[in-house]
Amino acid sequence: MDTLPLDLDGLTRDAAPLPLPPGAEIGHIHMRAHVDLDAVVAFYRKLGMAVTWKMPDAVFMAWGDYHHHVAFNRWPLPGPRGALAAAYTPAVSRPVRDPLGVELLPAGEKLPG
Repeated sequence: MDTLPLDLDGLTRDAAPLPLPPGAEIGHIHMRAHVDLDAVVAFYRKLGMAVTWKMPDAVFMAWGDYHHHVAFNRWPLPGPRGALAAAYTPAVSRPVRDPLGVELLPAGEKLPG
């Protein structure tokens, strides 16, 4: 497993136009946690996720039998150049904010603003 930062500039330059086409899915997301990982785990467990793997300063969580849909870490890496502001999921029926400040929106809802 590698811990290189995501090249957000390259990703957005080379990415498909937004919004993504119907049926498009992101396999999983890795996020740096600036809060206690136990708070993050407790929040996502309420959405039906389970811990699939845990290591010092990192936790991986998923629905069903997938290896992980989200991973959270507190690894001492260079600071990220961007931030995830919102994510869509069928696991919520109304907008909620996770312990990291990411707004989770019901699938199909439009971003605010």
